Order: sequence, then C-alpha cells, then structure tokens
Amino acid sequence: MGCCKHDHHGHCHHEEPACAPPEEQDGCCKGHGHGHGHIHADTGQSRLLLAFCLTAGFMLVEAFAGFLSGSLALLADSGHMLTDAASLGIAWGAAHFGKKSADHARSFGYRRLEVLAAWINGISLIAIVALIVREAVLRLMHPVPIGAGMMLGVAVIGLAVNLACFRILHAGASTINIRAALLHVAGDILGSIAAIIAAAVISMTGFAAIDPLLSLLVAGLIAWSAWDILKRTTHVLMEGTPEGFSPDTITKRLAEGIPGVVDVHHIHAWAITPETPILTLHLRLCEGSDTEAVLASAKEILHREFGFSHTVIQPEYTDCPDRACVADSR
Repeated sequence: MGCCKHDHHGHCHHEEPACAPPEEQDGCCKGHGHGHGHIHADTGQSRLLLAFCLTAGFMLVEAFAGFLSGSLALLADSGHMLTDAASLGIAWGAAHFGKKSADHARSFGYRRLEVLAAWINGISLIAIVALIVREAVLRLMHPVPIGAGMMLGVAVIGLAVNLACFRILHAGASTINIRAALLHVAGDILGSIAAIIAAAVISMTGFAAIDPLLSLLVAGLIAWSAWDILKRTTHVLMEGTPEGFSPDTITKRLAEGIPGVVDVHHIHAWAITPETPILTLHLRLCEGSDTEAVLASAKEILHREFGFSHTVIQPEYTDCPDRACVADSR
C-alpha cells in the first residue's frame, strides 16, 4: 500500500508517493497508492493497419473496375470503401497515439483518442447510410443499366477481402475503437453479399430494382449498429458512469463487508475508455481502524467484484464505539 502521513491527531492519511522506477522502490512505494491500478489493453494497432491496407488496396481495384465497366454501382461502392479506409486509418491513428505516455497536460494519457475515433466512425457510418438511401431512392426512380458480370466478379473479390479484414480485426476486438472499425467492415461484408445477390438476380431475371432494394436493407442494418456505437461513445465522452454502475450496491457491499467502515460517500465513476473505468470515493472509518487493511480490502472488492482497476479512496474518521474495527476483528 501507499505511505501513511500522520496529522496532529495521529490519524493516518493514505497518500500515494511519487514512485521511483521499480528497481529503486522501497517497501512503501509499490504502485498501489490510493488504490491506483492500470490495465494496458491491446489496442489492435497492427490489425488496424493491415485491415486499412487491404481495404485501401481493394478500393483502388474497385474504382478501376468501375471505370472500365461503366458501372455506377462499383464506383459508388469504391467511394464507400474510400470512406471505410479513412475510418480504419483514423482508428489506427487513435490506437497508435493512444499508447503515448501520460504527461503534465494529459495525466491519464491519450487512451481517450480511441473513444473519439470510434465516435467519428459512428458519425461517418450514419453519413454513409444517408448516401446509400439517397442513391437507392434515385435508382428506384430512375433505373440505370448495370453490368452484372463485372459487378458479380468484383463483389466476390470484395467479399473475400472484407471477410479477411473482419477476421483480422475480430481476433482482437477488445476496444470500442476496434469494434467501431469492425462495424465498417461488417457493413462492407453485407454490401458485398447484397451486390452478389443483386448481380445474380439481374443476370437471371433482368430485375435491376433488386440492387437499390437490397442496399436499403443493408443501410438499415448499418444504421442500427452505428447508433449503438454513437450512444456508447457519447456517454463516455460526457463522463458517464460505466455500464452497470450502482453506487448503492457499492456502498452496501463496502459498509457491510469490511469491519470498521461506517459510511461510503462522494462516489464518482467514469471511464477513460469502456475498458478502463475509474472510481473515486470517501470511506468513513471508526477511530483506531487499521487504515491500511481497510483500504486493501476495499481495493480488492472494487477490483474483483466491480471491475474497477483504478480507484482513489479517501479515508475519514469518526467515533463509533459500537462498531468493530479491523484492528479489533483479527
């Protein structure tokens, strides 16, 4: 635990010292402090870069095929892929810079960039949906000739590329940034499947309206997922509490489960990313309680049962002759 600093009443106030490097730390400085702990999640940087390269490469191929065949559908989808490549690039940049160490300007580091990138990706998904709906309506009103053969061949290649990207990203979908990127790729997979079905139907029946109709279905699915990403990222950016957070449950668990704890108050919880929740609270203890033992127990409960790896706990003291203290309960 951290060091005790005694005031003029002899109370032990738990303070976190400025820790030296691990090889120079003494018994008082082991990185615990006020219950501080950190989790360094895999940001998926290499997976995002590989998915970006695959998506950007296929986008160039699709655009070239669109110009050769005169297919507006392929050209429009290459524009969609360009947006996806940009989104994957943003996600990669967030993962890369998010690993920067904390500094005096950003004491929690740059992990919040991952949430911001996911929010931007959510906005771009909504914009893509709007463009798909607009184009689909125009095509239903004014059908255009479609080169089904070229469309089918490119759509099959696109499906293979998108499935590869999805597998690469899904192997480490541990952050909201990765999940937002996955949604873009999932939208591409649905688009490729829709294009394959549309090309097959058009080849066999000549029913060109199937292309915009299936596009509307895909747009609806993308919009549903994008809205979920936007809600979650906006909640984090607004310093909302972590999912499932219940201050009453925490108060009851600590007050009833740790001898010497009289009251829990000033509870605040937020998250740097959904994977890194943070909690601060005040514990009112009986005079004479073993502060170190109480704080250690509180940290363990908050981490094991409530998922808070980074906690800041401020002890306070009061007379409570009828309450058993930790020191007396051993």
